[in-house]
Amino acid sequence: MIEELHIRVERLGVLLAFAVSLAASAAAEPRSIASLVDEAYQKNPELHFYEQEIAVARGDRRTAGTWPNPDLSSQIGGKSYNSLGGKYLGTGPVWSVSLTQTFEFPGRVSLRKAIADKQIALAQLGLERFRVSLRNQIEMLCYRLLAAQDRAAAATEHNGFATSLPCLFCVNPPAPRPLSRCASWKEMLPPSTTGRHRR
Repeated sequence: MIEELHIRVERLGVLLAFAVSLAASAAAEPRSIASLVDEAYQKNPELHFYEQEIAVARGDRRTAGTWPNPDLSSQIGGKSYNSLGGKYLGTGPVWSVSLTQTFEFPGRVSLRKAIADKQIALAQLGLERFRVSLRNQIEMLCYRLLAAQDRAAAATEHNGFATSLPCLFCVNPPAPRPLSRCASWKEMLPPSTTGRHRR
């Protein structure tokens, strides 16, 4: 559980660092999503870990189909000789050489090969699953960045329009009506507000 959390925190850190570098590079020059995905494939350490796992599984497959090497061992030493009555007769060298080879049943070798083949297939599936997940996360970050850039451009345009709007009123301000000519407050209102609509 703690190991999973640690891996997820590392993955989140890698994605956050990628998003920051993506935002920094987006300001510098426009890039395609495919080039960003390729760069992530080259620089992601977890992806390299999965590729190394495939290499290890292929190495295990090679060794699964081979016979174990023969084992050659030797011993040398000294021995003292005594008679049956316990009288010391002398000493002499003692040595021994042994060669052992393990033979396995044919079904066991093919079983080890099949297990190694499945391990390779499993490692390749894990690699492909991680690549798809990484590509989806990068595409999502790119689309979010594009949406944020569009919102920022719209807000800048709206802000420019909002700041120029009061200047339009300043250029041609409406002429105030003199109060001396108005007989009542009803004359100051536009004509649509003074009368009631008849059906």
